[in-house]
Amino acid sequence: MPNELTDRFKHLILKENLIQTGDRIVLGFSGGADSVALLYLLNELSKKQMIFFEVFPIYIHHGLRKNADEDIRICKHHCNVLGLPLMVQYVDVLEYCKTQRVSEEDGARTLRYMALHRYLLEKNGNKIAVAHHKDDQAETLLYRFMRGTGLLGLKGMEVFSENQYQDLLIRPLLSTSKQEIMEYIGRKGLLYVNDETNQLMTYQRNKIRHQLLTHIKNDFNPNIIDTLYRAGMVFGDENDYMELEADKIYKRVSCSKELTDRDYAVTESDHVNIIDGDMLMREHPAIIRRVLRKVIEELVGTTKNLEYIHVERILNLMSHQSGKKIEVYKGLMVIKEYQRLVFLYKKSLNTEEFIHVLDRIPDKGYIQKADLWYTVVNEQPTKYKDSFKNTKNLYTKWFDYDKIKANLVLRTRKPGDIIHIDSEGHSKKIKKFFIDEKIPLSLRNQLPLLALGNHILWVPGYRVNPMYEAREDSSNIIKVELTKEDNKGYDN
Repeated sequence: MPNELTDRFKHLILKENLIQTGDRIVLGFSGGADSVALLYLLNELSKKQMIFFEVFPIYIHHGLRKNADEDIRICKHHCNVLGLPLMVQYVDVLEYCKTQRVSEEDGARTLRYMALHRYLLEKNGNKIAVAHHKDDQAETLLYRFMRGTGLLGLKGMEVFSENQYQDLLIRPLLSTSKQEIMEYIGRKGLLYVNDETNQLMTYQRNKIRHQLLTHIKNDFNPNIIDTLYRAGMVFGDENDYMELEADKIYKRVSCSKELTDRDYAVTESDHVNIIDGDMLMREHPAIIRRVLRKVIEELVGTTKNLEYIHVERILNLMSHQSGKKIEVYKGLMVIKEYQRLVFLYKKSLNTEEFIHVLDRIPDKGYIQKADLWYTVVNEQPTKYKDSFKNTKNLYTKWFDYDKIKANLVLRTRKPGDIIHIDSEGHSKKIKKFFIDEKIPLSLRNQLPLLALGNHILWVPGYRVNPMYEAREDSSNIIKVELTKEDNKGYDN
């Protein structure tokens, strides 16, 4: 039926609650058939389903293709038809790959999500929409399986997920096949970009798409896309169950963080976790491995490139005598201490710390180490009262300047930092706050904090200190705004 895709798209949005009234959605818009279809489907949804949300398309120019300027023309055409603004962001993939020593595929993906993250901040958005579909899911499962993975990797992509910046990603087309997308595009007579790099066999995913999957379809299973998609759903459910079980075991085997051996030179900035190894080893190997991965992720902040051999080395450590230590992953040290395993992750020496004093108002500038623009201005109380209920403004906040008796500072965290969590004056150490909010370790030493001495006034994107937050009766108010792009002035 002509409307089958449209109806299924709406059903998925409503069933999964992917989009809500008031959402501000940044759309990764390449001009290809997939993203064009997603743009028009979102536009139809906003007009016919009484869900009032905004879409902000962004084209990311990677500097790799001669025809990219023509792609931009097509993207602008569609945005003009629908009355939407188009952001064009230029990134230098080749230079990034050269300096970071990564492949073009990995470099382009990293810069793409960096650009999406910046635009999300700029537009005060709350979701990023990407046009991954059922065929992409099949390719992802095969790609991960061939590289080596467990249930976590075989669950594939999800309709909801987070990137490394903790931006919320939605994939409204994930249950839609490429064929269905092309039929939708054809019925509507929509222009779209043909990216010639999708045919290059130098990219692993292109080989999987054009060679491996085609071979399987022709000689083994013509419905392999649907088969892999269903398998991913089953793997996902089973992985979620295993994760729940592993969480229970992790809590059971966790020990006090106090070390019995003081020779490890642990500082306040280091991260330590201790588990009862003897108790853990009584569990099923599948649970043991998951618990060890959880310990590593909690300390290091990531399990990217964590391999089977890393986990096995930790298991083998249990058969050694007390005091034996090994380095297993990204500088993570594991020590056998009697029946316990001590995990010690020392703070990276390469962490980009920064401190910037805000000694005048108005003030505006750029902090290079944070890749961050800031603006501080006086705010008229009447203007503030009109906007103080805007709880979605995660990167613009207002403060009662009468309560601020010294210079404010934008900086990374320091030992001894605290943040008040209520208006009665109860506080937490910022380290405990980060743990409670599940902020990844990889971000904790990079987050910009608005500080007054050791009092944290604002953890952008997470919490404002209620002791300093402006209220309706405040008469001397300042507005602090953080963006990834220059906001071109104070008046915004």
